[in-house]
Amino acid sequence: MSDCDRPSAEDRKNSKITSKEVTNYFSDQNEELTLEDLAPDGGWGWMSALAMIIVYVTAFVPGNSFSIVFGDFFEATGQSGSAMTILTSVYMISFSLAGVMTNALLKKYSLRLVSVTAALLCVLPNLSCAFATHVYQLGIIFFIQGTGAGLMDTILSANLNAYFVKNRAKVVSGTQVLIGIGGIVYPMIIDALMEIYGFRGMVSLIAALSLNTIPGMMLLHPVEWHLRDPKEVLEERRKLKGSSKDSPVQEPLLSLNSEDSNEKIEGKKIVIKRKSVTSQEDSSLWHKLSDLFDLSLLKDRRFMIMTLGISFVFVADSTFVSLVPLAMLEDGYTNTETAGTISITAAAELGSRIFYLLFTMVVNCRARFVFFGAMIVMGFARFAYLYFESTLMGIYICTAAMGIVRTFLIVPQPLVVVENHPVEMYAACYGIFALISGIIMIVIGPLVGIIKDATDSFQVGQLVLVGLNCAFIVPWALEFLVDYRQKRRNKVVNTTGNINADNHVIA
Repeated sequence: MSDCDRPSAEDRKNSKITSKEVTNYFSDQNEELTLEDLAPDGGWGWMSALAMIIVYVTAFVPGNSFSIVFGDFFEATGQSGSAMTILTSVYMISFSLAGVMTNALLKKYSLRLVSVTAALLCVLPNLSCAFATHVYQLGIIFFIQGTGAGLMDTILSANLNAYFVKNRAKVVSGTQVLIGIGGIVYPMIIDALMEIYGFRGMVSLIAALSLNTIPGMMLLHPVEWHLRDPKEVLEERRKLKGSSKDSPVQEPLLSLNSEDSNEKIEGKKIVIKRKSVTSQEDSSLWHKLSDLFDLSLLKDRRFMIMTLGISFVFVADSTFVSLVPLAMLEDGYTNTETAGTISITAAAELGSRIFYLLFTMVVNCRARFVFFGAMIVMGFARFAYLYFESTLMGIYICTAAMGIVRTFLIVPQPLVVVENHPVEMYAACYGIFALISGIIMIVIGPLVGIIKDATDSFQVGQLVLVGLNCAFIVPWALEFLVDYRQKRRNKVVNTTGNINADNHVIA
């Protein structure tokens, strides 16, 4: 980490606050803070949001048009479905492995080093695509690119969510709106550039634009550099004490009065004792790996059900997105009509993202409930596509409808993954999610392509995708029911305890 990335010595001196001073300031009570309490909910967090927009628009969005770029090349091989899904699976292998490695890398190296390395691994292979002549070359390129993309995706999601708590849903929705604009523009740009410069010239220009990913990732700062003043937070808590007794209490990560936690508040950088530390007595390889990658999440039933459900939905969606352009080209539609379909879908998705942003400002709804409803609606939309895909207008309408629903899957997804987990575990949550999602993509993605090629029917592939999309509707519903009953039981216990306490006082 370079010296310019660190707060200056003068800043640390002027803003130095020790835990003793905070304790003396509120000596009448024991006060505890979590990283969520100290999150700036703004400040440099807006730079983190800008970084996400830059990176996604220049590095991730162009991937949605990959089937248009290489459509003719895949058709020449006679295995368009399997080639596309296999390449996607190769990408997901490295993407998922990199995602689960991110948390371990951030524990050992600086955020800046990991971020810039990830950007280089993602964008430099883009230049190689201009010289690719065989599918196996694309496989190597996709593997390297997936490594960088997996690191960047995990870092960006964890960093942005760490900066925002109260306004998290609104900020995530806003960034997705701007990213959606890129999804509309890029297919049209690619189609125009291909006509002017040809395939290799177009790929070179897109690769040059993706170099903006590097300065984008350099905008990221650790949230510890920009945390709020604990005195200010404690003052607000003191004023609001007693006004929100029913709000959920999170497990404290930082105890300002605990001698065991060895906390230090120096400037705006807080050193926090990790929740799990491998003991000297238990030094087995499994426990070392579990501590390094936070594999304890694999034992969390709710996390696993949510993760598997999201993974199956996204595997179905990404496979559908990659196969539709190939199906249109096979049915005789032109590249312009195929690009138009992608642009219409992106436009519908952008409009729904704007609506979702307004929705989050008015309605306070849990992200997982939004995702669950969208999961069900997407199943109906996929069935509708099977009936109306025979006409171009039918394709436009159905893909636009799925673009609208897709917003209610993509936007709340990062919030669902980290729901009920503290900030320090965000990177681990996203990493484990990427690993599980990648494994499912690796296994199921090529299978769908093979089924399509074996049956020579996109309709059969679509039915498989509908089944994948709806596979976890019932498990999610059961999990919601268990959660609801648990909350009711806890509420009854708390009410009974309060009544007994009041009776004891009266007696």
